[in-house]
Amino acid sequence: MCATSTHWNALEILIAYLRGTKDLGILISTGNGENKLTCYVDVNWGGEGNRSTHSYLLLHGKNPIAWQSKRQVIAASSTAQAEYIALSFAAKECLWISHLFASTTGHLVPHMP
Repeated sequence: MCATSTHWNALEILIAYLRGTKDLGILISTGNGENKLTCYVDVNWGGEGNRSTHSYLLLHGKNPIAWQSKRQVIAASSTAQAEYIALSFAAKECLWISHLFASTTGHLVPHMP
């Protein structure tokens, strides 16, 4: 597929946008020096279609950095089982984020107690 004038126009708009926003960014502040990951997990067992829905929120200090709400692909036979499934998904995300911080900053971020 060859680039058309529409593609070139879109590219010019993108480059202009990037030039105009190169000095903008998002500052994540730990506030009082708090440098830890905290994760909150919740699940709705046996919701619509007898499938549970799990949600989690991952905080770095007081800043939300990851969240998800998703229908579980595994059918849970109890509330406890649905909670364990949700915890495993959230734990994987928390570990991935902590390893990302370690690789970019050179030190591990402490987890919640």
